[in-house]
Amino acid sequence: MKELARRILERVVRFFLLFSVFDRFLVFAAYERKRILRGKIEQRLRRLGLYGDTVQSGPFEGMVYPEPEVWVSCRFEKVSGFYEFELHQWIERLAGSGKAFTSVVNIGAADGYFAVGLGRLFPEARVFAFEAAENRYQSLVRVSEVNGMSNRLVAGRWCSPEALAALDVGDCPLVVCDVDGFEDVLMDPALVPWLQEAVILLEVHEFLAPDLPGAEKEAFEKQHPFLVRDMGRKIRERFRISHVIEECLVGAVPIDRYPVFRNLSMGEIAALAESDRCCIHPWFLMTPAPTNA
Repeated sequence: MKELARRILERVVRFFLLFSVFDRFLVFAAYERKRILRGKIEQRLRRLGLYGDTVQSGPFEGMVYPEPEVWVSCRFEKVSGFYEFELHQWIERLAGSGKAFTSVVNIGAADGYFAVGLGRLFPEARVFAFEAAENRYQSLVRVSEVNGMSNRLVAGRWCSPEALAALDVGDCPLVVCDVDGFEDVLMDPALVPWLQEAVILLEVHEFLAPDLPGAEKEAFEKQHPFLVRDMGRKIRERFRISHVIEECLVGAVPIDRYPVFRNLSMGEIAALAESDRCCIHPWFLMTPAPTNA
């Protein structure tokens, strides 16, 4: 009887999945379920003393987040130390390079993870952080306060090429840019000349998919309008003379490196560590070429 009921239910679900509206509803329901599960796991880990408000590992170890009521994107990932872990090797290399960065410019700063984290790594640098969304901007200000950086961090809202070009960044700026495709406008040395002397960490929002037919790729891009066709090629062309460009792809979290996961089931790990990104895309580390440095 149970087997018959299961088969009937399976056919009913498959029938409704033929309709895009029902499919989108299930995607939304799965996302909301994941958020609820994340909240329950985080509460349990807090009660056990395994999850607090201080970053536990990675280049920003020791950075502090404010009370849980303050909005922070990917708080668990940031506190546990594996947020954007692909970039850790680059950040640690920059920290050990001996470069005296005169400024840190973070565009798309969200709650200040990179702005404050890099500000702590490079205490002599002035920090400029741009965040357009109101709730994220307020979190950015609060995170800078609890880390004692209010006097060094200049927070702004909307960033334009004109606003960027007007910054007094000194002779050795470090830029982190994650702006959901708007890098097509901002990362242009013709509009912002000092970018030619900057070290730049840039999230490149494009759907790589080199083997997909053009029509399928275009359909996916229409569903995710922040993806810009050939963005990587455009950026490489703009900076081909002034910079050496390295690339890494976003990927799955190496859970064996983070002890907190040993206390969780695989389902719980998936809820906490599975990426919400829509596709694999690259980060660029762009360093001024020796002849340009």
